[in-house]
Amino acid sequence: MKHKSGAKHGSHHEGAGIDRKLHDPVSDRLIPLEPLDLGKIRSIDDLVRAMSKTAFTGRQLGEAADVLEAMARDKDAFVVMTLAGAMTVAKQGLVIAELIDRGIVNAIVSTGALMAHGLVEATGRAHFRHNPELSDEELYEAGYNRVYDTLEPEQNLDDVERVMAAVFGGWDSDEVMCSYKLNRAIGAYLAKRAPRERGILKSAYEKNVPVFVPAFSTPS
Repeated sequence: MKHKSGAKHGSHHEGAGIDRKLHDPVSDRLIPLEPLDLGKIRSIDDLVRAMSKTAFTGRQLGEAADVLEAMARDKDAFVVMTLAGAMTVAKQGLVIAELIDRGIVNAIVSTGALMAHGLVEATGRAHFRHNPELSDEELYEAGYNRVYDTLEPEQNLDDVERVMAAVFGGWDSDEVMCSYKLNRAIGAYLAKRAPRERGILKSAYEKNVPVFVPAFSTPS
C-alpha cells in the first residue's frame, strides 16, 4: 500500500509527475541545510548561527538573530520594539532593559500589564513558581494572582500602588497626561528611589526612550 504525504507536511507526492525533468538543486542555487554539530559549538553565537542553517523554528531563531544584529549595527535605523504577553512575569524584563541600555531600541509600544509586572520587578519584588496542586480558588484566597505557571502576590500590587501614588503626587496638575509621559515619570522615580535595581522603565528614562501603552486598562 502506498502512502501519500499530506500537503501539510510537504510537496512530495508518490507516483505523480512521471515525466518531470528533475532539477539539480546546486544549479538552481538552492541553499543546502547543515546538521547541527554540537562538537563544533563553542559559544551561544556559534549555536544560534548554526541553527540558522537548520529548519523550522530553529532556522527562524537563527535568522531573527541576524536581523537583530543588522538593526543593532545600523546607526540610521530607528528601532521600535513592540511587546505583548507575560514577558516580565516570565523574567525577561532585563533582556529588554539591556537592549535599551545598549542603544539598540529607540522606542517601545507595550501592553499595560507587561509594564506593570515589570514595575513590580524593578522595585525589588519577586514573582514565584506556581504549585499546580493548588486551585485558582485557593490561590485567590491566599492572595496570589496566577499568570500561567507563575504567581504575582497581591501584596506586590499593593506596594506598587504606593509607588504610583508617589508618582501621581508629584504630577503637575496643569500638564496633560499621556502614556509615555507617565512611564517616563515612573522611570524617573525608579532612577531616584531604586538606583540599584534594573528595570525597563528605569532604563527607558535614563536613555530617553519613550514607552507608549495604547490602552492602560487592558488586562494583558
